[in-house]
Amino acid sequence: MSHNEKRPYDLVVYGATGFTGKLVAKYLKQAAGSTQWAIAGRSFKKLDAVKRDLGLQVDILEADSFDVTALLKLVKQTKAIISLVGPYEIYGSALYKACAENGTHYFDLTGEIPFCIKMIGEHSAAAIKSGAIMIHSCGWDSIPSDLGTFLAVQELQKAKPNAKVGLVETAHKFKGAFSGGTFASMISMIETERDLDRKTIGSPFVISPISAPNRKYKHAYGTPFAANLQNGKRGGFFVMAFHNTKIVYRTFGILETLTKANKEQFHYGEDFHYNEYVEHSSAFRSTLVSVTLLFFLSLLTLKPIRALVKRFGPQSGDGPSEQARTNGYWKATTIASEVDGSTQATVTAYGKGDPGYASTAMMISECALAVLQDREKLPAIAKDAGPLTPATALGNVLRERLERTGFFSWEASISQKGARQATPLNGKAKL
Repeated sequence: MSHNEKRPYDLVVYGATGFTGKLVAKYLKQAAGSTQWAIAGRSFKKLDAVKRDLGLQVDILEADSFDVTALLKLVKQTKAIISLVGPYEIYGSALYKACAENGTHYFDLTGEIPFCIKMIGEHSAAAIKSGAIMIHSCGWDSIPSDLGTFLAVQELQKAKPNAKVGLVETAHKFKGAFSGGTFASMISMIETERDLDRKTIGSPFVISPISAPNRKYKHAYGTPFAANLQNGKRGGFFVMAFHNTKIVYRTFGILETLTKANKEQFHYGEDFHYNEYVEHSSAFRSTLVSVTLLFFLSLLTLKPIRALVKRFGPQSGDGPSEQARTNGYWKATTIASEVDGSTQATVTAYGKGDPGYASTAMMISECALAVLQDREKLPAIAKDAGPLTPATALGNVLRERLERTGFFSWEASISQKGARQATPLNGKAKL
């Protein structure tokens, strides 16, 4: 898409009748400003109901996720699309392809690595050629992990410009619920992975432009038991780590590739290695929760169990109540250490609201609005377009936009030789 090309809409929310889609539409109603946006999906009747229920003054665009002709017409009418049609492996491929080929910026909430592998592998060249910025995982999957790592490394290198980055860990605490769409995506991914090479999909570098530069480090996905974290807490298995870690390593790979091509100076370096966990209060609780989760996930590999979950579990369109969304919260503490351990940078992110839905709806909306409203402020990498990550495409612009909502805050501190100094990145108190 030409920078000056005129299209009727700046942004389209595709899948606006779903649980998260309604939350995104509700948020954009008060946050979009002068951005011209519309809602889209396969059923005009259902979209019209959402429009009336939310009191929206927007147009409705009808397009089935399997109708290539309708999708092409849709993407050519807008500068950007928020895609909320999971499971993405089933419903998202044709839309992604259409956006990549027609210069339409694309944002989704996928936690499905098979989908990411396929889309990045098949459509990178087309997206770069058309000038489309394509960003997977613009919600709780995986902004706290990806942006947290970016900011922690940034703070470490500010404090010590020549620091070699070593271990980076993120510890998560949260209160939230799952929707039917989340369960559907999880089951779809498990079924898709069975058809892929497990060694390939298990590699944390599977969507990174480069592989591990330093193979002496172990790249894992948390632990089923109790790990000793750098902040002295106990860390246990985190179900989202399998996906989040790969997004973080894609950011690593993009930055390393650009640095070697003399297009970027900020990068994580060859000694960088990453892991993430759920933070627990004790080794006992960490072990109990982790083993329970792993047992449940192992049951989902059995076809009869998946059939039962599909029939009796949460259904698409279901989700946490408004009270549950309001009472939810999340906290992500990311610690970046120098290789020799002499200096550590800690960045702690705080989010008000249910992480998977209230926070996620705001995060993906602000990702899209950042590209549309703050394009000139984005990192230079974004000008090259193509499949990027939240951190590489949006960087500090996204942090600043999220902070301005009043629902997010980031705080940084540096520990060096026993001394510690904490400073809110935005100059405000934590949530």
